[in-house]
Amino acid sequence: LNIKAIAKTFRCKYLKLNYKTLASKDSSIFLDKGMKLIEIKINSDRHQLENKAI
Repeated sequence: LNIKAIAKTFRCKYLKLNYKTLASKDSSIFLDKGMKLIEIKINSDRHQLENKAI
């Protein structure tokens, strides 16, 4: 699974963020620039791809 290719297909920018150090208020920085964040979680145990809009 190539997440960068998926981002390119949907004309999105691929950003790898560390959610342990990223505060929820920091997402407003992206929203101010008109960017919508799409979080892609990969559950390796169940092999499921979950998409959740932040």
